Amino acid sequence: MVDYLHQPIYNYYEELSSIFTSTLNPDTISLPRTAEDLLLAHLVYKCLVKIGAWVWNRLDKQGKEEFQRLQPWV
Repeated sequence: MVDYLHQPIYNYYEELSSIFTSTLNPDTISLPRTAEDLLLAHLVYKCLVKIGAWVWNRLDKQGKEEFQRLQPWV
């Protein structure tokens, strides 16, 4: 399941965070859309962290080769 989910979620977070580098400024910080985008990016990031922590904690249970394959991502 981690193999299936981690890359699409990471790509989605990357897309959301790129929005902030181009549009976040003092004029747009108070817009409702900016708050919604920040909230969504935060929720996606929380999912990524939980997946990464789960993979890290299962290092001894799933075998070294699976962890080594996911290590660059973690």
